[in-house]
Amino acid sequence: MTLAFQLAVFALIAISSILLISVP
Repeated sequence: MTLAFQLAVFALIAISSILLISVP
């Protein structure tokens, strides 16, 4: 359960960072 949660958080951070970079 913890691993899945960490993966979900990492995915959200990665997506948000990509969106911020692609849309300055």
